[in-house]
Amino acid sequence: MSESGTLHRVVALSADVSGSTRLYETFGNDVARRDVALCLALLAAVAERHAGVVDGTAGDEILCHFAHPRDAAEVGREMHEALRAASAARRFRCGELRVKVAWHYGLAEWRDGTLVGATPRVQQQIIACARPEEVLVSGDALEALPMAMRATAQLIDTVNSVVDGAPLAVYRLPWDDDTEVTRYRAPAPPAGTSRRLELRRGARCWHLDADHPGCTIGRTDDNDIATGSRFTSRHHASIDLRHGRFYLSDASSNGTLVIRDGTERELVRHEQAVLHGSGELVFGDIAGQDDDARLSFRCE
Repeated sequence: MSESGTLHRVVALSADVSGSTRLYETFGNDVARRDVALCLALLAAVAERHAGVVDGTAGDEILCHFAHPRDAAEVGREMHEALRAASAARRFRCGELRVKVAWHYGLAEWRDGTLVGATPRVQQQIIACARPEEVLVSGDALEALPMAMRATAQLIDTVNSVVDGAPLAVYRLPWDDDTEVTRYRAPAPPAGTSRRLELRRGARCWHLDADHPGCTIGRTDDNDIATGSRFTSRHHASIDLRHGRFYLSDASSNGTLVIRDGTERELVRHEQAVLHGSGELVFGDIAGQDDDARLSFRCE
Protein backbone atom coordinates (compact mmCIF):
# COMPACT_ATOMS: atom_id res chain seq x y z
CA MET A 1 0.00 0.00 0.00
CA SER A 2 1.31 3.45 -0.89
CA GLU A 3 1.38 6.52 1.30
CA SER A 4 -2.03 8.13 1.81
CA GLY A 5 -2.67 11.18 -0.34
CA THR A 6 -0.06 10.29 -2.99
CA LEU A 7 -1.34 9.71 -6.52
CA HIS A 8 -0.05 6.65 -8.36
CA ARG A 9 -0.88 4.93 -11.61
CA VAL A 10 -2.51 1.66 -10.69
CA VAL A 11 -4.78 -1.03 -12.09
CA ALA A 12 -8.12 -1.41 -10.32
CA LEU A 13 -9.74 -4.77 -11.11
CA SER A 14 -12.84 -6.51 -9.83
CA ALA A 15 -14.62 -9.79 -10.52
CA ASP A 16 -18.33 -10.17 -9.80
CA VAL A 17 -20.15 -13.50 -9.44
CA SER A 18 -22.88 -13.66 -12.10
CA GLY A 19 -26.44 -14.51 -11.15
CA SER A 20 -25.70 -14.68 -7.43
CA THR A 21 -29.21 -13.61 -6.44
CA ARG A 22 -30.62 -16.61 -8.27
CA LEU A 23 -28.17 -18.89 -6.42
CA TYR A 24 -29.54 -17.78 -3.05
CA GLU A 25 -33.14 -18.13 -4.22
CA THR A 26 -32.60 -21.58 -5.79
CA PHE A 27 -30.16 -23.31 -3.43
CA GLY A 28 -30.64 -21.43 -0.15
CA ASN A 29 -28.35 -19.19 1.86
CA ASP A 30 -26.01 -21.87 3.22
CA VAL A 31 -25.14 -23.45 -0.13
CA ALA A 32 -24.94 -20.12 -1.95
CA ARG A 33 -22.70 -18.52 0.71
CA ARG A 34 -20.42 -21.55 0.69
CA ASP A 35 -20.08 -21.58 -3.11
CA VAL A 36 -19.61 -17.82 -3.43
CA ALA A 37 -16.94 -17.85 -0.68
CA LEU A 38 -15.10 -20.69 -2.46
CA CYS A 39 -15.37 -18.82 -5.76
CA LEU A 40 -13.93 -15.62 -4.30
CA ALA A 41 -11.11 -17.57 -2.64
CA LEU A 42 -10.16 -19.10 -6.01
CA LEU A 43 -10.18 -15.66 -7.62
CA ALA A 44 -8.06 -14.19 -4.83
CA ALA A 45 -5.47 -16.94 -5.30
CA VAL A 46 -5.26 -16.15 -9.01
CA ALA A 47 -4.75 -12.43 -8.33
CA GLU A 48 -2.06 -13.05 -5.75
CA ARG A 49 -0.14 -15.37 -8.11
CA HIS A 50 0.26 -12.37 -10.42
CA ALA A 51 1.47 -9.86 -7.83
CA GLY A 52 -2.04 -8.57 -7.21
CA VAL A 53 -3.26 -7.21 -3.90
CA VAL A 54 -6.76 -8.18 -2.80
CA ASP A 55 -8.37 -5.09 -1.29
CA GLY A 56 -11.46 -6.91 -0.06
CA THR A 57 -14.88 -8.03 -1.14
CA ALA A 58 -18.18 -6.20 -1.61
CA GLY A 59 -21.02 -8.68 -1.53
CA ASP A 60 -20.25 -11.19 -4.29
CA GLU A 61 -17.47 -9.09 -5.85
CA ILE A 62 -13.73 -9.23 -5.21
CA LEU A 63 -11.67 -6.01 -5.50
CA CYS A 64 -7.96 -6.07 -6.39
CA HIS A 65 -5.22 -3.77 -7.59
CA PHE A 66 -2.03 -4.30 -9.61
CA ALA A 67 1.02 -2.27 -10.48
CA HIS A 68 1.25 -3.51 -14.07
CA PRO A 69 -1.54 -3.79 -16.67
CA ARG A 70 -0.08 -6.94 -18.21
CA ASP A 71 -0.56 -8.76 -14.91
CA ALA A 72 -4.21 -7.73 -14.85
CA ALA A 73 -4.73 -9.03 -18.39
CA GLU A 74 -3.35 -12.43 -17.39
CA VAL A 75 -5.48 -12.47 -14.25
CA GLY A 76 -8.69 -11.85 -16.16
CA ARG A 77 -8.05 -14.88 -18.35
CA GLU A 78 -6.93 -17.14 -15.51
CA MET A 79 -9.91 -16.24 -13.32
CA HIS A 80 -12.30 -17.54 -15.97
CA GLU A 81 -10.17 -20.63 -16.57
CA ALA A 82 -10.00 -21.39 -12.86
CA LEU A 83 -13.77 -21.25 -12.49
CA ARG A 84 -14.32 -23.43 -15.55
CA ALA A 85 -11.98 -26.03 -14.08
CA ALA A 86 -13.60 -25.85 -10.62
CA SER A 87 -17.07 -26.16 -12.13
CA ALA A 88 -16.02 -29.15 -14.24
CA ALA A 89 -14.57 -30.77 -11.11
CA ARG A 90 -17.94 -30.23 -9.36
CA ARG A 91 -16.45 -28.17 -6.57
CA PHE A 92 -19.56 -25.98 -6.42
CA ARG A 93 -22.73 -27.50 -4.98
CA CYS A 94 -24.89 -25.28 -7.16
CA GLY A 95 -23.18 -26.39 -10.38
CA GLU A 96 -21.39 -23.94 -12.67
CA LEU A 97 -20.28 -20.52 -11.44
CA ARG A 98 -19.25 -17.70 -13.76
CA VAL A 99 -17.94 -14.19 -13.15
CA LYS A 100 -17.63 -10.84 -14.90
CA VAL A 101 -14.17 -9.20 -14.85
CA ALA A 102 -13.30 -5.58 -15.59
CA TRP A 103 -10.33 -3.28 -14.98
CA HIS A 104 -9.08 0.24 -15.56
CA TYR A 105 -5.59 1.76 -15.41
CA GLY A 106 -5.11 5.30 -14.17
CA LEU A 107 -4.38 7.59 -11.24
CA ALA A 108 -5.62 6.76 -7.77
CA GLU A 109 -4.65 7.18 -4.15
CA TRP A 110 -5.11 5.38 -0.87
CA ARG A 111 -7.18 7.04 1.80
CA ASP A 112 -7.58 5.28 5.15
CA GLY A 113 -6.46 2.05 3.53
CA THR A 114 -8.96 2.28 0.63
CA LEU A 115 -8.18 2.89 -3.03
CA VAL A 116 -10.07 6.04 -4.08
CA GLY A 117 -10.20 8.49 -6.96
CA ALA A 118 -11.15 8.32 -10.61
CA THR A 119 -9.65 4.91 -11.36
CA PRO A 120 -11.83 2.74 -9.08
CA ARG A 121 -14.92 4.78 -10.05
CA VAL A 122 -14.31 4.19 -13.77
CA GLN A 123 -13.56 0.53 -13.11
CA GLN A 124 -16.94 0.09 -11.46
CA GLN A 125 -18.61 1.78 -14.42
CA ILE A 126 -16.94 -0.68 -16.80
CA ILE A 127 -17.90 -3.81 -14.88
CA ALA A 128 -21.53 -2.68 -15.02
CA CYS A 129 -21.24 -3.18 -18.81
CA ALA A 130 -19.84 -6.72 -18.53
CA ARG A 131 -21.58 -10.02 -19.13
CA PRO A 132 -20.72 -13.43 -17.64
CA GLU A 133 -17.32 -14.79 -18.74
CA GLU A 134 -16.18 -11.45 -20.18
CA VAL A 135 -13.07 -9.38 -19.48
CA LEU A 136 -13.69 -5.68 -20.17
CA VAL A 137 -11.14 -2.87 -20.05
CA SER A 138 -11.06 0.85 -20.71
CA GLY A 139 -9.32 2.41 -23.68
CA ASP A 140 -6.62 3.80 -21.36
CA ALA A 141 -6.03 0.33 -19.95
CA LEU A 142 -5.80 -1.17 -23.42
CA GLU A 143 -3.20 1.37 -24.52
CA ALA A 144 -0.96 0.27 -21.64
CA LEU A 145 -0.82 -3.33 -22.90
CA PRO A 146 1.71 -4.78 -25.37
CA MET A 147 0.71 -4.62 -29.04
CA ALA A 148 0.12 -8.40 -29.20
CA MET A 149 -2.52 -8.14 -26.49
CA ARG A 150 -4.13 -5.03 -27.96
CA ALA A 151 -4.51 -6.62 -31.39
CA THR A 152 -7.30 -9.00 -30.32
CA ALA A 153 -9.41 -6.50 -28.35
CA GLN A 154 -12.84 -5.47 -29.64
CA LEU A 155 -14.59 -2.18 -29.02
CA ILE A 156 -18.06 -2.97 -27.64
CA ASP A 157 -19.31 0.43 -26.50
CA THR A 158 -18.47 4.06 -25.86
CA VAL A 159 -20.06 5.62 -22.79
CA ASN A 160 -19.75 8.90 -20.91
CA SER A 161 -17.28 8.69 -18.05
CA VAL A 162 -18.76 9.02 -14.57
CA VAL A 163 -15.76 11.17 -13.65
CA ASP A 164 -15.85 13.99 -16.21
CA GLY A 165 -18.45 13.05 -18.83
CA ALA A 166 -15.80 12.49 -21.51
CA PRO A 167 -16.18 9.58 -23.96
CA LEU A 168 -14.99 6.33 -22.39
CA ALA A 169 -14.21 3.46 -24.77
CA VAL A 170 -14.96 -0.02 -23.41
CA TYR A 171 -13.14 -3.00 -24.95
CA ARG A 172 -13.47 -6.75 -24.59
CA LEU A 173 -10.29 -8.83 -24.18
CA PRO A 174 -10.89 -12.33 -25.61
CA TRP A 175 -9.50 -15.00 -23.32
CA ASP A 176 -10.77 -18.31 -24.73
CA ASP A 177 -9.03 -19.29 -27.96
CA ASP A 178 -11.60 -22.03 -28.63
CA THR A 179 -14.62 -19.74 -28.60
CA GLU A 180 -15.63 -17.27 -31.27
CA VAL A 181 -15.74 -13.78 -29.85
CA THR A 182 -18.72 -11.49 -30.03
CA ARG A 183 -18.15 -8.45 -32.22
CA TYR A 184 -19.84 -5.11 -31.81
CA ARG A 185 -21.95 -4.10 -34.78
CA ALA A 186 -22.58 -0.37 -34.84
CA PRO A 187 -26.26 -0.14 -35.81
CA ALA A 188 -28.08 2.72 -37.43
CA PRO A 189 -29.27 4.65 -34.36
CA PRO A 190 -32.99 4.13 -33.78
CA ALA A 191 -35.15 7.16 -33.14
CA GLY A 192 -35.24 8.03 -29.45
CA THR A 193 -34.42 5.71 -26.57
CA SER A 194 -36.22 2.92 -24.73
CA ARG A 195 -36.93 2.59 -21.04
CA ARG A 196 -38.79 -0.72 -20.95
CA LEU A 197 -38.65 -3.97 -22.91
CA GLU A 198 -41.40 -6.55 -22.87
CA LEU A 199 -40.57 -10.15 -23.82
CA ARG A 200 -43.38 -12.65 -24.26
CA ARG A 201 -43.92 -16.32 -25.08
CA GLY A 202 -47.54 -17.39 -24.99
CA ALA A 203 -48.98 -16.43 -21.59
CA ARG A 204 -45.54 -15.82 -20.03
CA CYS A 205 -44.13 -12.31 -19.94
CA TRP A 206 -40.83 -10.77 -18.80
CA HIS A 207 -39.94 -7.08 -18.44
CA LEU A 208 -36.58 -5.31 -18.47
CA ASP A 209 -36.15 -1.77 -17.19
CA ALA A 210 -33.83 0.31 -15.01
CA ASP A 211 -34.56 -1.89 -11.97
CA HIS A 212 -34.11 -5.13 -13.95
CA PRO A 213 -31.67 -4.12 -16.72
CA GLY A 214 -30.62 -7.47 -18.11
CA CYS A 215 -31.42 -11.12 -18.70
CA THR A 216 -29.86 -14.25 -20.19
CA ILE A 217 -31.58 -16.62 -22.62
CA GLY A 218 -30.60 -20.21 -23.29
CA ARG A 219 -31.56 -23.87 -23.27
CA THR A 220 -30.64 -24.61 -19.64
CA ASP A 221 -32.46 -23.68 -16.45
CA ASP A 222 -29.67 -21.46 -15.11
CA ASN A 223 -30.74 -18.77 -17.61
CA ASP A 224 -33.29 -16.11 -16.74
CA ILE A 225 -35.37 -17.30 -19.71
CA ALA A 226 -35.02 -20.99 -20.61
CA THR A 227 -36.26 -21.84 -24.10
CA GLY A 228 -36.34 -25.64 -23.95
CA SER A 229 -35.56 -25.75 -27.67
CA ARG A 230 -32.96 -28.13 -29.06
CA PHE A 231 -31.92 -25.43 -31.54
CA THR A 232 -30.91 -23.03 -28.76
CA SER A 233 -27.43 -23.05 -27.18
CA ARG A 234 -27.01 -23.60 -23.44
CA HIS A 235 -26.09 -19.93 -22.93
CA HIS A 236 -27.40 -18.52 -26.17
CA ALA A 237 -27.78 -14.76 -25.75
CA SER A 238 -28.31 -11.90 -23.36
CA ILE A 239 -30.16 -8.59 -23.42
CA ASP A 240 -28.92 -5.56 -21.48
CA LEU A 241 -30.17 -2.00 -21.03
CA ARG A 242 -27.34 0.49 -21.52
CA HIS A 243 -27.80 4.25 -21.89
CA GLY A 244 -31.37 4.02 -23.10
CA ARG A 245 -30.91 1.17 -25.57
CA PHE A 246 -31.54 -2.55 -25.26
CA TYR A 247 -28.57 -4.51 -26.62
CA LEU A 248 -28.99 -8.11 -27.78
CA SER A 249 -25.68 -10.03 -27.57
CA ASP A 250 -25.50 -13.42 -29.27
CA ALA A 251 -22.94 -16.02 -28.15
CA SER A 252 -24.47 -19.09 -29.82
CA SER A 253 -23.69 -21.62 -32.50
CA ASN A 254 -26.77 -21.00 -34.66
CA GLY A 255 -27.30 -17.27 -34.13
CA THR A 256 -30.35 -15.20 -33.22
CA LEU A 257 -32.79 -13.92 -35.82
CA VAL A 258 -34.27 -10.49 -35.09
CA ILE A 259 -37.51 -9.80 -36.97
CA ARG A 260 -38.59 -6.17 -36.58
CA ASP A 261 -42.14 -5.08 -37.31
CA GLY A 262 -42.79 -8.31 -39.18
CA THR A 263 -40.58 -7.39 -42.16
CA GLU A 264 -37.00 -6.36 -41.34
CA ARG A 265 -34.87 -9.46 -40.66
CA GLU A 266 -31.37 -9.44 -39.14
CA LEU A 267 -29.32 -12.51 -38.24
CA VAL A 268 -27.07 -11.78 -35.27
CA ARG A 269 -24.32 -14.34 -34.70
CA HIS A 270 -21.49 -13.60 -32.27
CA GLU A 271 -22.46 -9.93 -32.58
CA GLN A 272 -24.50 -7.29 -30.80
CA ALA A 273 -27.56 -5.50 -32.14
CA VAL A 274 -29.90 -2.85 -30.77
CA LEU A 275 -33.56 -3.77 -30.23
CA HIS A 276 -36.13 -1.10 -31.07
CA GLY A 277 -39.76 -1.09 -32.04
CA SER A 278 -41.40 -4.49 -31.82
CA GLY A 279 -41.05 -7.91 -33.40
CA GLU A 280 -39.77 -11.41 -32.70
CA LEU A 281 -36.52 -13.01 -31.56
CA VAL A 282 -35.72 -16.52 -32.77
CA PHE A 283 -32.96 -18.26 -30.82
CA GLY A 284 -31.21 -20.76 -33.08
CA ASP A 285 -34.23 -22.12 -34.94
CA ILE A 286 -33.80 -19.96 -38.02
CA ALA A 287 -36.05 -22.28 -40.07
CA GLY A 288 -38.95 -21.61 -37.69
CA GLN A 289 -39.72 -25.19 -36.64
CA ASP A 290 -39.91 -24.75 -32.85
CA ASP A 291 -42.14 -22.18 -31.12
CA ASP A 292 -40.15 -22.65 -27.88
CA ALA A 293 -37.22 -20.90 -29.58
CA ARG A 294 -39.26 -17.72 -30.22
CA LEU A 295 -39.98 -14.66 -28.11
CA SER A 296 -41.93 -11.58 -29.10
CA PHE A 297 -40.50 -8.23 -27.99
CA ARG A 298 -41.74 -4.66 -27.67
CA CYS A 299 -39.65 -1.62 -26.71
CA GLU A 300 -41.32 1.30 -24.97
